[in-house]
Amino acid sequence: MSCFVDSSILIESLVETALHHRACSELVDRATDTATHCLAETFNLLTGGRLGFRVDPGDAAKMIRRRTRNLRFTSLTGEQMLDLQDTARRRGARGGAIYDLIIIQAARLSGAKEVWTLNHSDFVALAPDLVIQSP
Repeated sequence: MSCFVDSSILIESLVETALHHRACSELVDRATDTATHCLAETFNLLTGGRLGFRVDPGDAAKMIRRRTRNLRFTSLTGEQMLDLQDTARRRGARGGAIYDLIIIQAARLSGAKEVWTLNHSDFVALAPDLVIQSP
């Protein structure tokens, strides 16, 4: 079974002081897939300061590249993004929920049956057809 990880798992695997660092590191080591979008989210969090520190952009890029070298990346086309926005409207999803929907749709496109995230309740509500796991 493919193991799809989201950006919350990637971040925790990169930040040694993070609460779930060890579990997320082990998970990323055995993971098979992630969304291309997660690369941008991870870079944003590492370099933007919302974690309470900022990583140099060059260093962040190297860290992410090293950490994700074993993963396949799934992207959505422009048409798929537009369809996803229609789905968000029908489900009443607003704002940042679109980012979770992008990750969920990428997981489906990759063939994943299992998605790992630290945002368990958000994902379960948006993807009842997938097995949502948390470390």
